Amino acid sequence: HPTMARRPGASLLVAAVAAAALAAWSQLAAAFFGPFAGAEEKEKFVLRVCTKCVGRKAGGGYNPRWALQKAVEAAEAAGRPAPEIEMSSCFGGCDFGPNVRLVRGDDAIPVVVGNMTEDEQVTKSFLSVMSEEQAQRVFSLTSAYMEDPPPPPAQLKDF
Repeated sequence: HPTMARRPGASLLVAAVAAAALAAWSQLAAAFFGPFAGAEEKEKFVLRVCTKCVGRKAGGGYNPRWALQKAVEAAEAAGRPAPEIEMSSCFGGCDFGPNVRLVRGDDAIPVVVGNMTEDEQVTKSFLSVMSEEQAQRVFSLTSAYMEDPPPPPAQLKDF
């Protein structure tokens, strides 16, 4: 047989097919066996701002969402951990509002973080977040918690 001449771009085609096959295999294997070591997803943390507190103008009508969002953007730009920010239905305590709650994971488990007041620990919410300084406190405590969170609470299993 005469030597076959290589077609221009053939090696690129082979590389693209190999990459696509590897990606498909990785997705299939992850579906059956879970994510590979080093490929695990980061745990989700969300700061929820009570819409009822904000709507009722609790605490003078301050909405901490915008200060929290600004802090998230600065932290992300610096490569530091930052939660998502979202508005949420009421979680109680509007008399002490506006309130913000940190939740973790897909099940949105409320979290108690270090340096919360006793009342905040009981309600699992940051209470009376009525200024940028107080919103910054919420963000700072949340970010510190996210840098080294304890293991998530054990999940209940069906037997």
